[in-house]
Amino acid sequence: MEKLKKWLGRRGFEVELAPGARDSVDFEEKTVTINSRCSYQIRLASLIHECGHVGIFASRLRAPQARVCGSTLGEALESKGRGDLRGRASRISLLHEEIEAWEVGESLARRLKVRYVRKVLEKDRVRTLMSYIKFAACRMRSSKNEHALSKKGPPPPPSKSKSVRKPRPSLGGSRKAC
Repeated sequence: MEKLKKWLGRRGFEVELAPGARDSVDFEEKTVTINSRCSYQIRLASLIHECGHVGIFASRLRAPQARVCGSTLGEALESKGRGDLRGRASRISLLHEEIEAWEVGESLARRLKVRYVRKVLEKDRVRTLMSYIKFAACRMRSSKNEHALSKKGPPPPPSKSKSVRKPRPSLGGSRKAC
């Protein structure tokens, strides 16, 4: 973890460990925040990922007009500033950047010879990327439903048919519906 902290320090960033905090990068304050309640390996995986975001940002600074993860520096700053993720392109660009941050971060960790448990990193990568995929899919589905309602009006009332569908058996895990 120290090698990554030094790498961030050379770029003007400071690392904060805070209990219960959301792992994130604040580019204005130049701070990387990591949840200190997680295990060391999860904190390391999160720091690797957040370093990936810093690396992507540095790429945008070096070539402001180039498209990095689907957006230029100006477009990235504009979308982060307003937090607008209503459009499909914005959500896909966000997903693209999250995937790329894992790749850039892991490449950096290998280059700096950071010792991490690949299986833990991969599990954390999958867990977090799935949350972004669900977010994007749920938002797209709700946008589609809102669009359909605006064109057709409210949905028809449910039919009074006597057929009742049996609920499907649980697959063992609790799933949150969109």
